[in-house]
Amino acid sequence: MRRGDPAHGGRRRTAVERAGVGTGASALTPTPPTPTGPTGGSLLFSLAVDAEPDGLLVTSNDPELSHLIVACEGAGTIFDYGVINTGETQIRSITSVGGSPSQLVESGYVWVTNESADTVTGLYVDLIPPLVTPPAPVPAGSSPDGIAAVISTVGRRLYVANENRDTLSVFDADVVPLVLVRTVPLAGGPDSVAARSTSSRATDRVFVALEVGGSVAVLDGEGAPVTSIPTGGNPDTVAYDAARERLYVAVQGLNQLAIYDTRTDTFASIGRVSVGATPEGIALDPASGFVYVANNGEGTVSVIDADASPASVVATVAVGPAPEGVAFCPNAHILFVGDNVDNTVRALEGFIH
Repeated sequence: MRRGDPAHGGRRRTAVERAGVGTGASALTPTPPTPTGPTGGSLLFSLAVDAEPDGLLVTSNDPELSHLIVACEGAGTIFDYGVINTGETQIRSITSVGGSPSQLVESGYVWVTNESADTVTGLYVDLIPPLVTPPAPVPAGSSPDGIAAVISTVGRRLYVANENRDTLSVFDADVVPLVLVRTVPLAGGPDSVAARSTSSRATDRVFVALEVGGSVAVLDGEGAPVTSIPTGGNPDTVAYDAARERLYVAVQGLNQLAIYDTRTDTFASIGRVSVGATPEGIALDPASGFVYVANNGEGTVSVIDADASPASVVATVAVGPAPEGVAFCPNAHILFVGDNVDNTVRALEGFIH
């Protein structure tokens, strides 16, 4: 990818050239007005992947190299791309895991749920080789989908939502293969999972979207119930913002992003923002405060300024027929959007104030 600046091999034009002096121009070209609001959203490039890219994850083991991991649910494959800070992106490996790989989380390994195989598989992201498969997949419940991790001084835990079994599997992730610690009953169609890490299992918080139940279940790090947050509609995706101590919930049926204060266990509502049809994936840019919501039902991404009072949509970007998974790369300032109809991952310029 080339953006036409010196860092990408282009030559910066002189002020004289930019003004048109000496090139046949009869007068200086007026300078266009400076945008007054947030800018971004331009399509930078597209990546062709296998069928139904579902989960997207950006992770970094190196300050100059990030990894974009794409789980292709319809093909049973995992794509690993290297993303350098200039935005240049190259495929590093394609790994076949079989079944229907769905959602991803990083905790030592990159862990992926597999809905049709009823398992959790670990993938080790390294430089050489790019993607190495560790020990055999571990059984989870029926149709495991959402996955989250707690990483703290008391160890690593994985939490996996088993949608067809109405349970949450809690795994000890300090050992490989994973060890199942307990299975927690959760009626209401557990789907997406997010987690807040602290220094104690008692104060860790696990948030599980109950898509049929119209609420978000809140548990501690051991899996004990804490409370329930009523959302209405069909909460599809949850995301935790550690920088702002907030929980974001994409609520289908209402086409809203619901925002909650997680500083206390009352989880007070901060507000709701209307987004596009059938909101699914959520990605955060903690540095700028922008929240990106993929609207699967209308082919757009809503860009929300979470630091505004109240939070509000500042842009709606057309991206493709059916965006689903989204992931933000802070190092390259790129938003990646997976589309499960045209089997493409699009890279968009991240928004700035």
